[in-house]
Amino acid sequence: MGTITKPTISISTIGISAPSCPIESSQSPKLDETLEVNEEERRSVISLKKPLQLSDEKPVVILITTKGGVPLYSYVFADDWKLEDELFSGFLSSFDSISNEIFSEGLDRAKFGQYTLLMKSVENFSVCYLFKGQVFSASEKLTRYINRIQDSTSIWKTLNKSFTTSQVVELTDIPLMEPLLNDIFLTVNP
Repeated sequence: MGTITKPTISISTIGISAPSCPIESSQSPKLDETLEVNEEERRSVISLKKPLQLSDEKPVVILITTKGGVPLYSYVFADDWKLEDELFSGFLSSFDSISNEIFSEGLDRAKFGQYTLLMKSVENFSVCYLFKGQVFSASEKLTRYINRIQDSTSIWKTLNKSFTTSQVVELTDIPLMEPLLNDIFLTVNP
C-alpha cells in the first residue's frame, strides 16, 4: 500500500500552484514488468484478431418502376432469379407505401436474409437494386447508375416515354443500357 506524503515545493516550482491535497505515492510495477504484460496482452489480442474480409458484391437484379409500382425496366444479373417483375415491383411498392405511412419515410434499404435492397426515387421513378454483399459499394454504384441514366438523353427520354405510356422497356429499346449496367455493376473497380 502506498504512503501519503505532503507535497513539497522547490525553488524552481515557485509560482506554480500545487495540489491542495496530499499526493499518494505507491510503488508501481517496474516498467519492464509492465511491458511484459502489455506484450503478452498484445500477442493474445493479435492472435485472436481475424483479418477483415469484405464479401464481394453480387448483383441480382436492377428494377426501374413508377412510384406506383408499375415495372418499366428490369435487368437480371443472377441466373437463379426467377421472380416476375410485376410481383417484385408490387411488393416493393406496397412495402414503400407502408413505410411512408408508418415512418413518414419511404423505403431506401432493406435486408432480406443474404439479400440487400437499395431503393432510390428519381423524379417519377424508383430505382431498385437487389444484391448480395456490401452496402457501401452497392450504394455508390446505384448513385452512379442513376446519374448516368439521367445524363444520357436517349435513355432518359425512353424511360419517360415508357412512364407516360405505361409500357415496359425492353433491352432492345435502350441499346446503351446493357453496356452501362455491365460497366457499373460488373466491372471490378480498383
